[in-house]
Amino acid sequence: MDQYFLNRPGNKEVQLALAYDYRTNVEIYPSWQNYLKTYQPPTLVTWAKYDPFFTLDGAYEFERDLNTVELHFLSGGHFVLEEQYRKISRLIKRFFNQIYGFSPFPY
Repeated sequence: MDQYFLNRPGNKEVQLALAYDYRTNVEIYPSWQNYLKTYQPPTLVTWAKYDPFFTLDGAYEFERDLNTVELHFLSGGHFVLEEQYRKISRLIKRFFNQIYGFSPFPY
């Protein structure tokens, strides 16, 4: 399934740009972690169980830093958003209803 999405037109360029920029992404991790610890936004985390790049330990960091966090481990790899989009959209809808009292989608 992952290879299907990797073969989309224009995806090679996007992936190369992302890979090149990854070093700056990692450099700002401490800023993001500080933001989360300071402002404590209610957070929904959907995490792939079988992602070779983002391990399960990374997901548990959110629980360490946040008071209001909902963590879901989904069956899938690095492209779990594409693989589990229906389930993730249901989780987002339910999370918004629970935290904010409304759904971000009309359907």
